[in-house]
Amino acid sequence: TLSLRKPNLVVYHPVNPGVDVASPKWMAAMRVEVGSDHPYPWLTEGQKWLWDPEIRGATVSEAALSLI
Repeated sequence: TLSLRKPNLVVYHPVNPGVDVASPKWMAAMRVEVGSDHPYPWLTEGQKWLWDPEIRGATVSEAALSLI
């Protein structure tokens, strides 16, 4: 409540095809917008899901800087 802005929350690479409940097919069936930065309509702008492991570094750094 004392912070000036909410920190980013990054969920990195949430898909795991080897696990039924973490497969893209299951997530899509649960109405998750697979590939979207904000796959649920109730997520805030400060929350971001990363589906592509290649962009992890820059996005995690951005989220960490938002905590400062």
